[in-house]
Parts: sequence; structure tokens; C-alpha cells
Amino acid sequence: METKQNSHSIKNLRRQCGYHKGLTVDPIGRAGGLCIWWKSTVEIEFLDVTKNWIDAVVKVPSDSFYGRCTWVYGTPYNSEKVEFWKTLNAWGRKDHIPWMVMGDLNEISWQHEKEGGNGWNTSRRRFLIEFMNSCNLMDLGFKGQGFTWERLMGDNVILRERLDRALANPEWLEEWQGTCVTHCTKIGSDHCPILLDSNPACRSKGNIFRFEARWLHEEECGNIIKDCWSDGGYAKNDVKWTRNLQLCKTRLIRWNKVHFPNCKTRIRELTLELEQLQNENIQDVCVPQQRSIKIELDKLWNWGRAILEATLKNILAQVWRCQLKIFSHFNHSKETTKSCS
Repeated sequence: METKQNSHSIKNLRRQCGYHKGLTVDPIGRAGGLCIWWKSTVEIEFLDVTKNWIDAVVKVPSDSFYGRCTWVYGTPYNSEKVEFWKTLNAWGRKDHIPWMVMGDLNEISWQHEKEGGNGWNTSRRRFLIEFMNSCNLMDLGFKGQGFTWERLMGDNVILRERLDRALANPEWLEEWQGTCVTHCTKIGSDHCPILLDSNPACRSKGNIFRFEARWLHEEECGNIIKDCWSDGGYAKNDVKWTRNLQLCKTRLIRWNKVHFPNCKTRIRELTLELEQLQNENIQDVCVPQQRSIKIELDKLWNWGRAILEATLKNILAQVWRCQLKIFSHFNHSKETTKSCS
């Protein structure tokens, strides 16, 4: 992480947070320093440590994790940028192990990553894009707010930018396909903390939002979507997109809970209701009501069948990808053995 504190203050804080080991690079001038903490279950081999980056190979035997991790603090000084990015570009493609680069790079790559301040300078050298291309790295994207840093003037935000991000090479993406980067809430800093989870599926506590095909048959669903996307205020297009997407998701989830309660529970309730109707005296039997219940049951069963089929397809696809990966590793090992002999 980037820090404005010296190593003595950081050491006390690290102990309070329960981390056994740490490394700190003290800040110089207005540029922040760097620190990294880890627990005894993590093995770290440092490759290079400077005022601007910590480059290391990280191994976590308990999680079968092995990869290169580079935490970067991009220089804020324009006079140093050319030399700084020249050094990073020289890293190139040194090896073929999973590699992740993360931190406050003090650069943006596209116009939509900035709001406020001076306009986008199209002639300015795009250091970040050059670095990503030369080292074969891809942006891991993010969840959460679109900007990671803001400048205040009094009670007003006058500039916001996405200065912090995580990048990874193809080997990392192949090994940890579900890697998730989250922009957390800014509290004690003008930057928001960035959380990277290489295996979020194992820790996920909530359900993933999915648009259900059955919603398309409901007129109210279309009205909700139109209403959510009809207005985004005066924000820029990318901000409108994020806000409207989150609003649409929230309202559809709320609507779904009311109109489509738990499938199994609803089937059980309707079956019991149908049974009670069928046990009534013949003169009290209401055929239209029974017919209505049967139609609803049929819809629920069809929906359940569709979900099961989609789940099975997903499982088969995952098995196929796993087998393909094993086959690729086997062929690679075979070719390596041949070349050695």
C-alpha cells in the first residue's frame, strides 16, 4: 500500500492489525512511501525494492498460490515520468509465470477515467498504455465507484480520476479467471482502497445478479428498465452507465422478490392449495381457480427446468475447460521433456 507514514509508525499499526511480517519504504517529499504486510502462512521472495515499487514472487502453499506480484507507486513528478516508465517498460516479458501489477500508477489511460479539471490532452504521451502493451498486461477492471482519487476545494469535488488499478498477464488470467478488483469506499484518504481477490468464488456470500429470461414476459419488467435508464442527470456517460446499471439491478431484485418468490416454496404452496380445492365438496369446487393454479405451476416447472439445464451446461463447460487445461499442461511437459533429451 502507499503510505505517508514512516516505518516506525507503520510497524506499530501492522502489529495492531495482526500481521506478522512487513516491509516499508519510507516516503520522500510529497511522494508517498510503500509498505507490504503478510502473515506467516505466506512466503515472499523480493526481486526488487525501490521508492516506487516492490517486486516479489509470492507463494501461499495452503492455497496453491504461486505468482509474481508487483506493487507500484507511480511518480507524481512530471520531470521523472519518462525515466520511470522507461524502466517499467524494460521489465518486458521476463518469464511466463502468473504476474499481477497493482497500485497508484498516477496515470489514466482513457478520457472517461477523468472528470473535472483541465480537458483531456490528446497529444500527451500515454505512458500507461505503452507499459501495458510492452509487458503484455491487461486491465482487470473493477467493481464499485468509477474514480479512485479526488481533489477537493472546500466542500466541492473539483477533479476525479481513476489513478489506481490492477493489471495482469495472460498466465495470471488463465490461472485465476475469476480475479475480482473492488474499489472500496474512501474514508481517511483522497484515494479509495483497492481490494484484489484472486479467488472470490470461494468467499462469495451473496448471490450473483442474473437477468432471468422469464422476466421478458412481464410488462412491468420492461417498464422498470425504461424508467431506470431514462434519466442519469448531468453526469458523464460512463458515470450515468454505472449509476443506472446499479439502480436497475436493485429495482429488478426488489420486484423479483415480490412477483417471483422462491420457486420451490411457491410450488409447494400452490400444490397444497390445489389439493385443498380438489378435496372440497363437489358443489364448492372452483374449476377456474384450479385451472389458474395449474397454469402457474406449469410456468414454475418450466422455469425450474430451464435453470437446471443452464446449470448443467455451465458445469459441463467448466469440466471441458479444466480438461483442456490439463491436456495443454501435459503437452507442454511432454515437449519440454523431448527438448531436454
